[in-house]
Amino acid sequence: MGQRALTGNRLQAVTRFIGLVAALLLPGAPLALAQADNAAAAYVTERGFAARDVAPIKRTLQGIIGKNVDKDVSPTEQALLLLEALEPALPRVRYMLRYSEVKAGEITVALVDLRRYNLGPTIRNETIREYGADNTAGPGAFGVGPHAGWRFVFERDTGGTTSLMAAGRREFTNAEAAKRDCLVRKCLDLDLLDDFADWTELAKSVGEAAPPYSTRSKVRFGDEFADDYAPAYIALKLADAIGMITSRNGQMLWTVEQRQGPATDEPLFAIVIDRNLGQEIFTDAALGVPILGKFDREHWVRSVGGPDGQTYLTAAGPLRRGGNR
Repeated sequence: MGQRALTGNRLQAVTRFIGLVAALLLPGAPLALAQADNAAAAYVTERGFAARDVAPIKRTLQGIIGKNVDKDVSPTEQALLLLEALEPALPRVRYMLRYSEVKAGEITVALVDLRRYNLGPTIRNETIREYGADNTAGPGAFGVGPHAGWRFVFERDTGGTTSLMAAGRREFTNAEAAKRDCLVRKCLDLDLLDDFADWTELAKSVGEAAPPYSTRSKVRFGDEFADDYAPAYIALKLADAIGMITSRNGQMLWTVEQRQGPATDEPLFAIVIDRNLGQEIFTDAALGVPILGKFDREHWVRSVGGPDGQTYLTAAGPLRRGGNR
């Protein structure tokens, strides 16, 4: 993955947030909570993001998950569920999620930077080049909608209770989206993940999970609608496949490995999800964890498949064109 691939557009706000919150939440720090809220507000308003009122966003979550939203669902899943609920449905997209966090005593502050890029126009343009405009459906069949980014800040305690502190949103122009990095690809590139690692089938099996939200979502594909795995559920299964999930009292809790050494703006893990970039309902997703300790290796898990099931793959080392040969 590498630091450059993971961060893409560097997230200096993460480093500033880590330093500020870590200092503010020391025992006896005056006005710590209020100032931590200020730090969260700064994170969700940098680089063109605009803050959103969290009260209606929390109500949206409750409508999706129910009253136990704060205890049953990780920040990563909540972020993906919220983007799906708050943005118009699009059939052909790429999600890019980067997750960081700050630990201070009994509290963890999670920072989720999530982007969804509409690849429908790119795929349509490629189809026109290959088959001609007369043989290509109109823009609506491929998906019309913005490239949208969200930043979320969550507070989480040792019992697994998660509370949304702040949220911000922005849109990206097509030119901006084309320049941004989604791991080793530009975010509007159509290259497959096949080309960037020597993937092998995962040795262990990945079981089904039962989160308190629908594991399927409706996807419009051409003139039809079909059920596919929800992005939040895909992320949950990837985390399970890579060994980040522990079960406690019926909950599936994310256990995120911490970085050794000084604070950095490199996330603790990244997730990319490609949906329906080909001729059929199909999702290709990967979760990567960087080198976090002196003796660790960067590692990846990947899921590929459609509504009828997924295959899990793994790879070690940074993603790069041509694999790791």
